[in-house]
Amino acid sequence: MTALALALVGCRADVPRPAPPLRVGDLAAILGRPDPEGWRHREAVEALGTLGDPKAVGALAAVIEADPGKHEFFLRRLAARALGGIADARAAEVLARNLLRSEGPLRLEDDCRWALARIGKAAVPALSVRIRAESEVAVSAALALGGIRDPAARAVLERARDQAIGPLRRAIDEALAVAARMWEKSAPDSGVNR
Repeated sequence: MTALALALVGCRADVPRPAPPLRVGDLAAILGRPDPEGWRHREAVEALGTLGDPKAVGALAAVIEADPGKHEFFLRRLAARALGGIADARAAEVLARNLLRSEGPLRLEDDCRWALARIGKAAVPALSVRIRAESEVAVSAALALGGIRDPAARAVLERARDQAIGPLRRAIDEALAVAARMWEKSAPDSGVNR
């Protein structure tokens, strides 16, 4: 085909054109505009998570940490899960900081813990700071560490267990039990018990 023929084909309305690539800045701009029905915001948050680009952390953090009423709680949950697709320490910090975020009876804890487990090793430093806190966040951080399949997470739990008491001690024991089951399932079969 000649250049003129290619140009003419490109101008035809019935020839499908590839969609332009998604960019973090464009998706973040969508989140900054009003969206009365919420569908554009939901699609933008999901797309940011799919991209997995660390540049998206700021836009997703803004959704999670916005004042109540700016975004619906479901969108905050989507943003927390989207951060789980970004294996970045900044994403882990946002999630750890918002472990106990709630609006009325709705809480982000399960979504944040799921996302932190998905991030894995990059989430361990943010959670190790929270497990040393003297509050309910320490219990949630312990449970989140239990979901991470990494020796560093297990080591943090074991160190914290020595000085923990009460609910934190029970949470650490539970997290270590969950971690032990994960390690057993993921360990290669040695063939000894055949």
